[in-house]
Amino acid sequence: MEGFVIRSCREGDCKEILRMIHELAAHEKKGHHVNITEKTLLRDGFGPTPHFKATVIEVESDKADTHGRPGGTLAGFILYFHGYDSWKGRMACLEDFYVCPKYRGKGLGAALFHFTAKLAHADGCHSMMFYVHHDNLVAREFYKKILVDNLTQTEKWDLMELSNENFPNYATGPLKLRDYIHYEEGFRI
Repeated sequence: MEGFVIRSCREGDCKEILRMIHELAAHEKKGHHVNITEKTLLRDGFGPTPHFKATVIEVESDKADTHGRPGGTLAGFILYFHGYDSWKGRMACLEDFYVCPKYRGKGLGAALFHFTAKLAHADGCHSMMFYVHHDNLVAREFYKKILVDNLTQTEKWDLMELSNENFPNYATGPLKLRDYIHYEEGFRI
């Protein structure tokens, strides 16, 4: 069996991460919604104010990258960011968790998830929040085994999103303030 290395994402991984984002979106029949680029991933993950972190699982290879580190194909990734719970503090919010189909069923996803949990815990996070597609029974069974709480059932939460053309229209549209509400003096966007 080939070997695998789990590690934090590096700048040079963005091209492979983007490939897997496209694979995941195609699998969900949402490929036409992906408009992120490698350049955007580089800026948002490795710029002066990183907006996400990622962990990857790499197929071990004898090939080395330009810095002499082992380099292989990425078999999966988790992209996450820090959120904040007003009751408990910092948490890790998982955006994407993907293992390429040919590498599934080998325990790679479980190992990658556990590694990411360890990093989040070391960063001071109290929990990991994420969503799972209702039809993804394999993932739901995995999460049940490791005692993940399904907040849809226990807390009756609904996932909401203001997106697509609705978000920019709302954010840039006029705000009708009541007479007794005003912006802080000097507020500008």
